[in-house]
Amino acid sequence: MNTGTTSAPDWVSTLQPIKNRRSATLSEDIYASLMKAIMAGKIGPGQHLVELILADQFQVSRVAVREALRRLANDGVVEIIPNRGVYTIELERADIDEIFSLRATLEGMAVRLITERGRRSDFALLDEVVDDMVALENDRDRFAITQLDTRFHRKLVTLSGHQRLTRVWDNLAAQIAMVIYQSSTYYADAGNLGTRHRHLVQIIQSGAVDSAVAEICAHIEGGKENLLLDFNPLGEPDENHAS
Repeated sequence: MNTGTTSAPDWVSTLQPIKNRRSATLSEDIYASLMKAIMAGKIGPGQHLVELILADQFQVSRVAVREALRRLANDGVVEIIPNRGVYTIELERADIDEIFSLRATLEGMAVRLITERGRRSDFALLDEVVDDMVALENDRDRFAITQLDTRFHRKLVTLSGHQRLTRVWDNLAAQIAMVIYQSSTYYADAGNLGTRHRHLVQIIQSGAVDSAVAEICAHIEGGKENLLLDFNPLGEPDENHAS
């Protein structure tokens, strides 16, 4: 892992000063900016995040930066190493496999519960997210696509009504968003985002429990296969294989 220096690395210049100066939302804005930069690969794996440098770039206090870094650490996006500092995580192939396999287990269980219950209100809430996906068609904003995709899958989990399942998923939510973002590299735009998820909702709504569970698992497995096809832990997937 890089040990870093006190000088500002090149990626710092990609971060914009925080315009919203309200203390209630300052650390949230810093968190969001860092999270987006990490997901987009502007801040690569193993990078040293220095409080003072970030505070100068964001034009905020070190306290606000420290709060944002602690939240990123709690979400598993950065690692706080005693006597060394804060570093962005480095996801290996085994990590990707674990994240996707755990997702399949959790979301498969959630889909089973939703399908067995068969409540129209659940289907309506899922359809609302899919409608937003359709509205995003032809959009190339991968961050917006990722937010909507993550929102759909969290909705599946919360609609299960299983509180412990939801807590486990939420503990992994930031890393799930990271791998969803990376997987989106393989789609030219969001044109089929709504179609893929509408098909899933239709199977859930049909009441075919085993088919619904199989579909969500295949849905998640497809994302993993795309990501691992050209997985490079030091950067973005190979552009030659992105559609």
